[in-house]
Amino acid sequence: MVKKGFLGALSVVVMAVFSLGFLVMGLGIISIGIPPSFDEFLRIVVFLLITCLYSLLVKCWNSIFNNIQTGFNFGSGWYICIWLFFTVFYSMIVKIIANAFAQVSTAVQTLNLSLSRISPNYLYEELTTILLTPSIRSLGALRFEQIYGAIPSTLSVSQSLLLTWPHITGLVAALIICFGIFYIIFMRQEIRA
Repeated sequence: MVKKGFLGALSVVVMAVFSLGFLVMGLGIISIGIPPSFDEFLRIVVFLLITCLYSLLVKCWNSIFNNIQTGFNFGSGWYICIWLFFTVFYSMIVKIIANAFAQVSTAVQTLNLSLSRISPNYLYEELTTILLTPSIRSLGALRFEQIYGAIPSTLSVSQSLLLTWPHITGLVAALIICFGIFYIIFMRQEIRA
């Protein structure tokens, strides 16, 4: 039952995200008149895949707080609170903690970045920024020694994926953890019944 529900949600999310993504791409081609290059097309496909992962993570969070047997949605308030916390308040709390514990400005930036990457929203934001802006070469602060002698050019798709691979792994791990929690809750409800 859980596998069928998850696979159904997976197919609906994938079809919706890809159909809307390709529809917007087609409308862009019609309005601008310039088709995307293969590199740009590959970036859009990878972006749509990551959007599917993020949407499934949100769906798993929503399913954890729903009553599985009756379909009665008793937990949407908690789901919205968690989403609002990670979207709005988590970054503020991270900045306060980083400023309180770190004394040097580089240490504040490093601690702020490390704590921010716990949030799935921040991971998704950095992923989309790197994938859709190929001129960005780093996720953190750059020193002059790292920039000196670098040729100003864009990153290829494979290099962008290498730069964001820890983020993709974090989103997949969060999805697996949420699915595991959802599965355990479902099995406990089935055993009680």
